[in-house]
Amino acid sequence: MKKTIVLLFALCSLFTFPACDTGTGTSTNNEEETGNVDDGTFEGRYTGDELTITGYVEGAVLGDITIPSTIEGKTVVAIDSVAFYGCDGEDGTPDITSVVFPSSLRKIEGSAFADNGNLHTISLKDGLERLNYDAFRGAALTA
Repeated sequence: MKKTIVLLFALCSLFTFPACDTGTGTSTNNEEETGNVDDGTFEGRYTGDELTITGYVEGAVLGDITIPSTIEGKTVVAIDSVAFYGCDGEDGTPDITSVVFPSSLRKIEGSAFADNGNLHTISLKDGLERLNYDAFRGAALTA
C-alpha cells in the first residue's frame, strides 16, 4: 500500500508542476520570455517586449545621458529603484548631469536617481504614469 501511494504521488507530480525556466532567456508553458540585457551603457531585465533599466554598466561614461526608447529590441518602460543612485562622480561612480527620458517610459521607481548632486536637468515626456516621490531626492534639479 505504501509503495502505491508513493508511486501515485510521483506520477501526480509529473503532471501538475510546470517546467522551470532555466534563466536562458527562453520561456515555458506559454509564459512571456524573460532575460537580461546589457548594451554597453545600460543594464536591464525584460519580460516579453518590455524592459526595465536596472542600472549602468561598470565603467560607463554617463554625464548628459539620453535613455533610449529601446534596447536590443525591447521597449524601455521603467527605471528600477536605485538604478542610478549616487551617480555624482565620487567614489568611482559615474557623474550624471542631465537625463532625457523616452516617451515610452511609464515608471521611475524610488531613489532611481537619488543622491546625484550634479544632476541639474531632466526632460520628462507625456507617457510617464508613475514618478515615485523620492526618485530624484538629493539631486540639484533646476529644470
